Parts: sequence; structure tokens; C-alpha cells
Amino acid sequence: MPRIDLDAVGERRGPEVPTGVGRGGRNDALFRLAASLRARGYGDDELLAELFAANATFDPPLPDREVVGRAMSVRRYEPGTSSGAVAGRAVARQARESWSPPLVARVGRPERFSDKSGMSPVEQARMWVMSCFDPEDVVCLCTRVRGHFPRSEWYAYAGQLATPTDPLLRRMVEAGSRADGLFAVVNPMRDDASTRTNADVARHRNILVESDEMAPDEQLERMLSIFWDKGGRRDGVLRAIVDSGGKSYHCIIRTQARNRSDYAVDAKFIYDLCDHNGLPVDRKCANPTRLTRFPGAMRAN
Repeated sequence: MPRIDLDAVGERRGPEVPTGVGRGGRNDALFRLAASLRARGYGDDELLAELFAANATFDPPLPDREVVGRAMSVRRYEPGTSSGAVAGRAVARQARESWSPPLVARVGRPERFSDKSGMSPVEQARMWVMSCFDPEDVVCLCTRVRGHFPRSEWYAYAGQLATPTDPLLRRMVEAGSRADGLFAVVNPMRDDASTRTNADVARHRNILVESDEMAPDEQLERMLSIFWDKGGRRDGVLRAIVDSGGKSYHCIIRTQARNRSDYAVDAKFIYDLCDHNGLPVDRKCANPTRLTRFPGAMRAN
């Protein structure tokens, strides 16, 4: 998988070191820090020194043997390699616990759907990643400049993007805000993907539902009535809804398709369901590599 040059996204910074963590969160905080440091290429001695420094600020500090244990838990990974897998496992438990689909929009009905608009842009983006992808999925991201998508894309593991101590997600959101927003391929890509093509889709998991033929508030109401009231939470069908910036909402629907043929059948069923319930949709969104607007990165113009 192509490695991301963080210098091309923004100034490289060190990891955010947790401080002052109390009982109940200390082991998890140290493991996240260890995974992040290992992904950055830290060797055993450097990594252990950072963990001891962070642990010294905890209230109370963990015993030395537990600090060493957190360092040992990531030793099986070579420094600077498999960074996404390391970070992905670090957030796997958090991803499972936070599996409720978010509404990352500036409007909504919190009593019917979890409204996350009060969160920071980066936290909105992190919640979206955790809802739409598994930690070890490869996410393809790209920016749009003056209405056109550049030929280059960025590829990152969802687990790395969802790790609070990793600067990549914040860097990407900032880059998207300087352009005309940030976009993501709706489905996970192959580890060795280098182009945004249907052949590079690893799993046909998500279907994008988009409509711009009615007022945004009406779109939102129809989406919620179709996918939420009819068992969205129970079945895990509805993963997220994102405000595209005023014109439409991007609704992510989970599918159990095993291949592209199944995916096409599922997409047709979902779009027919939308049409039947008064929500005209863009059927071109059935393309597995369709781009959807990434939350948090606002349009620059």
C-alpha cells in the first residue's frame, strides 16, 4: 500500500502524549501511545522511555511491569511497518463500543438519530471512519481543487485515522479545508491499491445514497424514515449521514454483498426502496468506488 508522505499534507509533529490519566484509562492510554510510537519507527528503548515518561504523570502511575507489558505488546511489529494494523488493533475495542451510526451534520433530530454536530470537525471525522470502516480497512482519500479531483490519492488504514494520538486525520481534514473539501471512496480498498478503480475495491461493504432533487431538510427526513425507523439501529443498516455543505446529504448504507454482482443487486434494491418512498436518488452512486464527502473538512470557497 502506498505510504502517506505527511510532509505533503502538513508539518510533521510528534505524537500527542497522554498525561494525567486516572484509574480505568491508564493501560489503554499507554497501549495507544505504544502503537502510535511503533508506527512512527520508534525502537524498543525509545518507545519504553516515552511510555515511562507518560506513566509518571498518571494518577497514580502504573507499576513498572505493566508499562513494560504495554511496550512488549507491540514488539512483534517492526518499527515503521504495518502501522495501520498496529493502530487498527489499538482502536478495535473503541470502534466496537462506538458502533452507533452518527449524524455528522449541522442540523438533525437528536431524539431520532445521534447528532454529532457539536463535536469538533476532527472528532466528527473520526466517528465517521469508525462507523463506516473496520480498523484494518484501507481508506482512499482525495481532495477536490476548483471543482476537479487530482489524479493522486492518499491511502490510510481506518485504524490509524481513528487513533486520537495519530496526527494523520487532523492533517487530512486541514488539507481538505484548504481545498474544496475532502472525499473518501465509499468502500475499503486493497492493501496494494495505487489507483481508484473498481478492481482495487477490497470489500463491497457500503452503498452511497444521495439525492439533490428536493430540499435538504426533506432529504434528511426521508432518509431517516426509510433507514432509521424501520430498524436502522437494530440491523446496523444505516452507518452515517453527512451534510455535503448545503445541497444534499450523503447517506451510507451497509450491505452484506460478497462481490460486485451482489453489490449491484443490493444497490438496486436500496435505490428502488428510496424511489418507492419518495426519495429520488442518484443511481450513479452504485459505483463501488463512488466518492462521498468526508465530514469535518469544510469547503474553502
